[in-house]
Amino acid sequence: MKRILLVLLLAACGTAMAQNAPLQGISESTDPDKVRDVERRADEIRARQQAASSGASDTAAGAASATKRDAKRSKHKKMKRGPAPEPKAEK
Repeated sequence: MKRILLVLLLAACGTAMAQNAPLQGISESTDPDKVRDVERRADEIRARQQAASSGASDTAAGAASATKRDAKRSKHKKMKRGPAPEPKAEK
């Protein structure tokens, strides 16, 4: 019984501490300079992502055509067969 009470007490303390913990890394600001700085950085990140995705789409298109070409080749290879078996001669 004492163990159960101890566990419940520790759980309650942990919950209380978690509720009072400050959020780190997230904050609100009404300072216009900070807002402009954050927006500028967001624009830079967006531009980098667009540049990276446009370069990646070019390589993806080349990879897609190569995949189709490889699929045709493998299909063609599967259709090729060895020499036809010789018919059995009747005796």
